[in-house]
Amino acid sequence: MIKMTTAKKISLVGTAGVGKTTLMKMLSDKNIPNNHQPTIAVDFTNIDINGYNISMWELGGQQQFQFMWDDFIKGSNFICIVSDSTKQNIEESKRIIEHFKHLKKNMMIIANKQDMSNALSPTKIQELLGIETFGMVAIDKTKKQMLLKILEEKMNLL
Repeated sequence: MIKMTTAKKISLVGTAGVGKTTLMKMLSDKNIPNNHQPTIAVDFTNIDINGYNISMWELGGQQQFQFMWDDFIKGSNFICIVSDSTKQNIEESKRIIEHFKHLKKNMMIIANKQDMSNALSPTKIQELLGIETFGMVAIDKTKKQMLLKILEEKMNLL
């Protein structure tokens, strides 16, 4: 099979502090920071998924950067809405889903921070948001292969 040489783009979207930076660092084999450092506007990195070059864009989640999301998300092949799995953040994620509803067929939820005591299960989050949801603990590097496989399947790279 001949693999395409053009890069695919995945955008990570979510409110501040949900773990988008940690997910990107885990997927790109970089050290995961001990302290939360908010992303200013946008950050990106390239990763390899089964021989495909994937450009990952992390959109800053702070309120003052959200007006730029529409511009930064252009050209995305897939969108991962990242939640910290709390009831409050799920409500905020509903607003993000509604904003990008025209892209819903190319979207999934990453229910991060499943190790927290108040985390809702991925099944419950999927029920509340109506979008396929996958549980994650981004600080656990053993979850990397599972997430890469999910992204590979979602982007039809098999």
